[in-house]
Amino acid sequence: MPVWCCSLTRRRRRTCKTRSRKFPALTSCSPLMRSFVWSRTAWLSCDEASKGSSLMQKILMVLARGFADRPVVDFDGQTPLQRARTPALDRLAGSGYSGAWAPLSGDAYPSLDEFLKKFFDSSGALSAGLMLAAAADISPDEGEAVFRLNFVCLKPGATSVVMLDPTGFGVTDEENRELLAYLERHLPPDEGESFRFESLGGCEALLFYKRAGTPLSQESFRGFSPPYAITGNPIGDHMPVAEAARRFVHFVNDSQMVLSTHAGLREKAQTRMFAANSVWLWGGGLAEEAVRVSEKTGGRDAALITDSQLAKGFAKLGGADVYEPGGEVSATVSEALSRHDFVCLIEDVDDVSPWREPEEKIDAIERFDAEFMSSLLKELSGPCRILVAADCGFCVESQEWAADAVPFAMADFDGENLTPPKRSGGLAALWEMIRGGEGKQKKPTPGFSEELARSGRIYSVDAVKKRLFSG
Repeated sequence: MPVWCCSLTRRRRRTCKTRSRKFPALTSCSPLMRSFVWSRTAWLSCDEASKGSSLMQKILMVLARGFADRPVVDFDGQTPLQRARTPALDRLAGSGYSGAWAPLSGDAYPSLDEFLKKFFDSSGALSAGLMLAAAADISPDEGEAVFRLNFVCLKPGATSVVMLDPTGFGVTDEENRELLAYLERHLPPDEGESFRFESLGGCEALLFYKRAGTPLSQESFRGFSPPYAITGNPIGDHMPVAEAARRFVHFVNDSQMVLSTHAGLREKAQTRMFAANSVWLWGGGLAEEAVRVSEKTGGRDAALITDSQLAKGFAKLGGADVYEPGGEVSATVSEALSRHDFVCLIEDVDDVSPWREPEEKIDAIERFDAEFMSSLLKELSGPCRILVAADCGFCVESQEWAADAVPFAMADFDGENLTPPKRSGGLAALWEMIRGGEGKQKKPTPGFSEELARSGRIYSVDAVKKRLFSG
């Protein structure tokens, strides 16, 4: 943690036309320190302060995706997280600074890329397609747009076409490459445009599109909802209406005509009733210069630990290092913290256990607490600030993501004890000292659960970030 000093130096009085001329000027020991920063620890010399200022406090952020939920009837109105035994998470919430936030509230679908952009103040135009391209080490050409492309299965209804399955009822990697090649042969580009496909395996791919003349506007990419968000719903309400996006609506429609002539898909549909019969474009955007992650972490050298391709691409675009979680996640975290000052672990409860029932989710959460959090608190040797936070809720009964208020807990760890994170210097720190407790919550916390959202105010993303990077 950087330690700052401020000396009170009496300078020669100078003539001034203002009434303040009777008071000596107060200056800091360095021209870079233009404001006074109060430190309750010590007053240091300028040389000592300059040495201490180079020491960054290490921060570990654990994004617990999917942990929060909604009450389950069979659990007497409790959620799986409330029912789960999580002593390590509860210790963090009880000993530190905890509450609830809603980082993904709003109109946007609660997705990982939206969270990353919001938390790290990245451009809203930074698209998921561009992130996936970066993760695959594929660079778009100048002026080229990148879309996510899914092979999906649509079903005609009485009055509309419905998104029946966003994965096309299963597409192999080989089928993916074959279908993309088939589309390239049978979907001729319009005059002045060019496009190409890149396979990502399974039902997923990327479309790289370029048009001569007027550059594409942001309106060209708005309107396509994520296919997973509209399963079972008519697609008409989830497609663009802007004239700028008309070409991409036609692209989706034309793909249905082309895929209907593919012999393999026709045979598959006859034997299995349903198969991929359309592409779906979404998450599109032009190449965008991403903000460096270190600029949003207080200048800390950053790393992300994740197996999410979206997060990997975001990290690469933002100049952060990427680690694979590996078998022993706590060991990977310790290694990353030894090399970086800010480490973000993205942990999806679905990665711990492929749950489909509330009891399976409880088991997955308990395993995370016992096998990761408890081990981490035993293995971390140096001081570190820890934040564990959910990004949104996931209802295990309906299998739907929800932009609800979700819990977070933050504490400083000295290798043995957890304490509330200290605030930065100045009047805020002085006020907390006067009050006593230095920010420690007076009321007992209900543990790390959704109850934190019902027992207090909902914190903003900026408020949580300010506390995380303070001190």
